Amino acid sequence: MNFGILEKDFLLPEKMNHFNLNFIPAKNGVYFVGGCVRDVLMGNNPEDFDIAVDGDTVSVADEIAARAGTRVIALGKPGKTIYRIHSETTIIDVSPLKGKTVAADLEQRDFTVNAMAIDVCTQEIIDPAGGRDDIKKKIVRMTTAHVFRDDPLRLLRAFRIAAGLGFTLDTGTTEEIRRNASAITAVAGERIREEWIRLLGMPDSADALRHMNQTGLLTAIFPELTALKNCSQNEHHEFDVLEHTLAVYDRLETLLHRDSPRLSDHFSNIGLTGGGNPSGPSRITQTDAHAAALLKHAALLHDIGKPETRKIDAKGKVHFYGHETAGFFMVRAVCDRLRFSSSWKNYVSFLVRHHLRPLFLYIAQSKGRKKNLARTRFFLRTDPYSPDLILLFAADMMGKKKGTAESCDPPDMIEFARVVLSEYFDGFRPKRKFSPPISGRDLTACFGLRPSPLIAEILEKVELQYLAGYITDKTEALRFAENYIRSKNRS
Repeated sequence: MNFGILEKDFLLPEKMNHFNLNFIPAKNGVYFVGGCVRDVLMGNNPEDFDIAVDGDTVSVADEIAARAGTRVIALGKPGKTIYRIHSETTIIDVSPLKGKTVAADLEQRDFTVNAMAIDVCTQEIIDPAGGRDDIKKKIVRMTTAHVFRDDPLRLLRAFRIAAGLGFTLDTGTTEEIRRNASAITAVAGERIREEWIRLLGMPDSADALRHMNQTGLLTAIFPELTALKNCSQNEHHEFDVLEHTLAVYDRLETLLHRDSPRLSDHFSNIGLTGGGNPSGPSRITQTDAHAAALLKHAALLHDIGKPETRKIDAKGKVHFYGHETAGFFMVRAVCDRLRFSSSWKNYVSFLVRHHLRPLFLYIAQSKGRKKNLARTRFFLRTDPYSPDLILLFAADMMGKKKGTAESCDPPDMIEFARVVLSEYFDGFRPKRKFSPPISGRDLTACFGLRPSPLIAEILEKVELQYLAGYITDKTEALRFAENYIRSKNRS
């Protein structure tokens, strides 16, 4: 199917040519609708295609599947069934019109940029809500004032779509979101989760979160953030806890997506790295977008325990002792509310609980003291999420004061992250793929030790020395074990 004649103002990318859409029957009453139309008009490559049918939906779906050499999968409840066809190049969803005409169908859709159709037979563009003009203006605008009452999830979807397109919300839509923000609480947690993770997986979502905060939608979804506003901190912070949190989110997004030059060598390895310690936090294997999204979710919630733990000492200094632990339990409740999987919840709460743990490594490096054992011990206790913690910590430190990620205070934070990530990926991880130089059998054979907690203790110490580079072979490992046993006997 040739889309090139659709609109002179828009040129289609050459990469559209690899889609073979000749198996779409050019019949009356068959329409491309929604996001695929928007993408085509913007010159982008649609990820999938939605087709609305005025007539026999099943026969149209069957014909598409037959031409594509595949089959139809029926999804959804009776009366709301979608017929899905997986071709070699894309996914096509076929459904009946929602209304008596295609115009009536489009009027029920959420935003004008999604409320357009292409008549498959005539190739006419049907645009009753002015979506093409809004694409040119780069705005996301609601089709009608009741779209958010019809489905409050659209409150969040508006920001997700705007962030994905690089558009802004128009004034009227923003005000309607502000008036209806509290309605999001009626939406099922799993539906919010899906939109939320999609938003956070985008490389430029920090502005969207700030805008959500201004409309009240962010705290409607996460009421735990409300107490962060006007919660003042110590002399090391220029912001209250909420503004600090949003700054941390922005700094982390910069580190993850904007190719900070001194970290770029490690970007392919960063984020939910997986593998490593089977006794550590649950391993997660997800797409890169999910990895970044969950790390940014942890950044947004990393300090929610601060208001609960805020104390002022006799000298008037503000402290938040134990806020990581308080936040750990609060974050787990948030994840339950959004129906996160156990592995997602464990990952996010692990990062929140340990987000200050890299501090002692940073202090040592800033004072010129490179402590191999301390870093190796940190890796052992936080693997496989050591890099994630380092990035979160770096963003946390950079979000204390005004400035950008590259002009932050302290200015050496990116260098600190680069050095530690290099040691983790180039030193610790490769070594950990191999077994330590000695085993419990070696300790029994050489020193006559019987099975006891002492053997496990010695092996743990040997592994630490080996991974830190102080032991390189079996002979050195046995010598270390012998000295350790002697010291234990003396004590």
